[in-house]
Amino acid sequence: MKLTIDKKIGLLLLMMTLIAAVNLTIVYKFLSSQRYDSHIINIAGRQRMLSQRIARLVLTVAHDFDTVKDIKDNDREELLKAIKLYETSLNALNNGGEILGLTIPKSPKSMSELFKKNWEIWLPIKKSAEIALKEQVLHKGFKEAVDNIKVNTDNLLHISNEVTVIYESFFVKKIVFLKKLLFVMLFVDILIIIIGWILANAHIVRPLKYLSKTAVKIGKGDFNQKIEIKHTDDEIGELANSFNAMLGDLKNTTVSKKFVENIIASMMNSLIVVYPDGTISQVNQATLNLLGYKDYELLGKPFSMILGNWELLKRNTVSIGDLLKDGDLQSEEQSYITKDGRKLPVLFANSVMLKDDGGIQGIVCVAQDITDIKEAEMELKLNEEKFRSITTAANDAIILMDDMGIMTYCNHAVSTIFGYKCSDLVGKDLHLTLAPERYHEDFKRGFAGFKKNGHGEAIGKTMEFTGKNNNGIEFPVEISLASFRSADKLYALGIIRDITVRKQMEEELKLLATTDRLTGAFNRLKFDDIIAIETARAKRYKQPLSLLMFDIDKFKNVNDTFGHDTGDEVLKVVASLIKTNIRKMDYFFRWGGEEFILVVPETNVEGAKTFAENIRKIIQDYTFNVVKKVTISIGVSQFKNDDTADVLIKRADEALYVAKENGRNRVEVNLGSQE
Repeated sequence: MKLTIDKKIGLLLLMMTLIAAVNLTIVYKFLSSQRYDSHIINIAGRQRMLSQRIARLVLTVAHDFDTVKDIKDNDREELLKAIKLYETSLNALNNGGEILGLTIPKSPKSMSELFKKNWEIWLPIKKSAEIALKEQVLHKGFKEAVDNIKVNTDNLLHISNEVTVIYESFFVKKIVFLKKLLFVMLFVDILIIIIGWILANAHIVRPLKYLSKTAVKIGKGDFNQKIEIKHTDDEIGELANSFNAMLGDLKNTTVSKKFVENIIASMMNSLIVVYPDGTISQVNQATLNLLGYKDYELLGKPFSMILGNWELLKRNTVSIGDLLKDGDLQSEEQSYITKDGRKLPVLFANSVMLKDDGGIQGIVCVAQDITDIKEAEMELKLNEEKFRSITTAANDAIILMDDMGIMTYCNHAVSTIFGYKCSDLVGKDLHLTLAPERYHEDFKRGFAGFKKNGHGEAIGKTMEFTGKNNNGIEFPVEISLASFRSADKLYALGIIRDITVRKQMEEELKLLATTDRLTGAFNRLKFDDIIAIETARAKRYKQPLSLLMFDIDKFKNVNDTFGHDTGDEVLKVVASLIKTNIRKMDYFFRWGGEEFILVVPETNVEGAKTFAENIRKIIQDYTFNVVKKVTISIGVSQFKNDDTADVLIKRADEALYVAKENGRNRVEVNLGSQE
């Protein structure tokens, strides 16, 4: 059978109760026996006195009879009363019963012989006394009866003394025995108490102290404890097992709690736990850093003291606790008041912690300092305003597109340059809308790189392209592209400028730089570029290349006779006639003064000579306004693989000189040395 604590305690209490009951019984018996014994001894002593009284009364009666021959009534009544009282006392001592207001027990068997003897002595005395009284009346045998009483009275006194002594001796022994028994029981009581204390200390007190000390250690954070209680399978053992199981759970809980505390302590955002009544119960370090308070300055204080717009909020609610419990501040921008009175903008959120019974334990308030965000928003807003102001005032088209090539923004200049409204362009593909179709595939290939990493051939550069307006008209544009990432998405910002006018100016400048202003023919600067290109091509493709050099015969006479204006007019007309009668692939240059050069690609010397004759005849047959007739002399040379431009020109110049020497208005060919 399993001895539980209640059974152990109950058994110990039962033993102590039994011992106490025995002790009480002994004490009761002792006190009762003292009462009875003293009463019995008193009665026994009374017996002795009664026997003496009876003897004295008998003598008094005898004396009365001898002197007056009669017995006084008073003496008679006293004797009868003494006889009756003695017999009643003797009967009570012997058989037990009530006497003198107290019930006494029957005499012990060890005194039966003594009481038997007492009765044997008493009965004759009683009888003799009765006879004496009767004889006294009858005046017979009185003397004999009195003598008989006298004889037996001494015996009665003796035996009454003996009874008294026996009772006194018996009761003294009984008292001594009871005292010894009480001493023994007291010793047993002390022993039982000591054993009970030892057992209670071993099985209850020490295990509980051990549990208490272990609990104190655990309370101080030492969770590396294990409670071991030997030789017990009662509630203490069960409590130890439960305590160990609870300790294991507490370890896990404590680890989790420390983990949570570490998380709270390392949080960058402010965390405040508020009681349902609106007072602050917990804050993290981020809150103290944010607001400038010490923890004791906030704990127990109303949360409303740090809430910037509480004066406005409290108009619609009873308390800050009610406001937080209702979740009215969930995910809203609020403001906290710092210790020095500054208002900090925060993004605020709160959640309610519930008890197991569904009641509200507290409210967790988390706030993120958005001062930097607000400043960034203001800066961004300012920049947006600047951007819009700049883009609105800009003459260049500004277009924003995403990583799919879709336009998301454009300024007013787009309408001026491309003819579209911005609302018509936003949401459309930039390349398909604003670029000629022949470039679409190229744009797709180039844009693929941009979609991967935000880079591309055009990003970060200024390039020239061909744009297309809303009427389908193409025109040159200059585009500068930059990329950036926003919300994990790539964007490209393009600045587009219409360079039609600039291109025209560039062409004009280019033309001025490479063209003779008077005749419109290419100048010597242009010649250097063209001759390098054509000689390289002739070498590469093994194609013939010829060069014609000519000048106007006797042009000095024209200037001297008709003036320089007429001379200039002659130069312009000659140049015009030449340009009109050459191929698109041919190049016409003014070499200086009245000298000109024609570079004729893919033409050998025979073809060049024929070509030269045709030109000569055209000039010869043309009638000029003032001078009427003008002729030209032409020298022809053909490019050889080892020729330089200077060598080719020199041979043509030598051929021209021969033509002049041979009478002018003719064509001469110089092939150079023949290998």
